[in-house]
Amino acid sequence: MQLLTNTYDSKQIASALGIEAKDIQNWATRDLIVGHRGPGKGRSREYSWGNLMEIAVAASLMEIGVSSPKVSFEAAQKFSHIGRGPAGWVGEPENKRGQRHPGLPFHHNLGDTYLYVSKDKHVVAIHRVGEDIEDHVRGFLGEPLVVYIAINLSVVFNRVYLGLGHNDPYAFLDSVYPEDAS
Repeated sequence: MQLLTNTYDSKQIASALGIEAKDIQNWATRDLIVGHRGPGKGRSREYSWGNLMEIAVAASLMEIGVSSPKVSFEAAQKFSHIGRGPAGWVGEPENKRGQRHPGLPFHHNLGDTYLYVSKDKHVVAIHRVGEDIEDHVRGFLGEPLVVYIAINLSVVFNRVYLGLGHNDPYAFLDSVYPEDAS
């Protein structure tokens, strides 16, 4: 669990994500990254795990075509800094809904965690294999559904976890969500 309590600098984040440290510094200067510790005298900015994942998700959104960093960061913050409550998928009974920690996907046994973004709406949800994605997204974002972007947050998490030099992201999630590991 130390991964979740560590702080990271822009160079560590850039290296793990394969992006430029100057972009991270630019986003921080523009106040797009929430809650990070600004530089002190002779010190660099420090970022939490939530900030690291916020940057990873926002960068992924911009990589696939979201032109506004502000919109990308607003959507990323829903995943990175909000969690713990029940959330689930359309049609499932309340008792089958998973719990999600901020900045982490749902447990991999429940399905893949996605961020759906459409206009001014965005939601983090579980997508199970074989599920009709159009019905799934409509259930969260509503009608009329003209356009949306979906990011597989499970894949983003795995990429970040491995990029930080760790191995076996599934074992890490098993330790965070032991009740879902069975």
